[in-house]
Amino acid sequence: MALLTIPGSTRHTSSQSTSVHPNGQAKIAIRDVQRVYGAALEIPLDVYRRSGALARPRPSSMVTPKQVKMASDRWDAESVLEDIDTQWGTIPEGGALEGYGSD
Repeated sequence: MALLTIPGSTRHTSSQSTSVHPNGQAKIAIRDVQRVYGAALEIPLDVYRRSGALARPRPSSMVTPKQVKMASDRWDAESVLEDIDTQWGTIPEGGALEGYGSD
């Protein structure tokens, strides 16, 4: 259910390897992530903060592929949790997880 396809693109030089985005750049602005990765949805800025990728993300913040993956993975996890809590839309207000495991 990945929102972004994060290719394992790694450019190898003589003695080092540098992870790069699909456009070949090591860092891109957050505002360009959706276009560069060809994603259908944009990762909200706050997800970059909640994932630990950036403390104060802005559209102009430059991110590495690792930071994009951190935010994408966090957003995927949050989306799955919301689907479970709302039982895939059958409980729109949520609550399916309320009290779960509170024996």
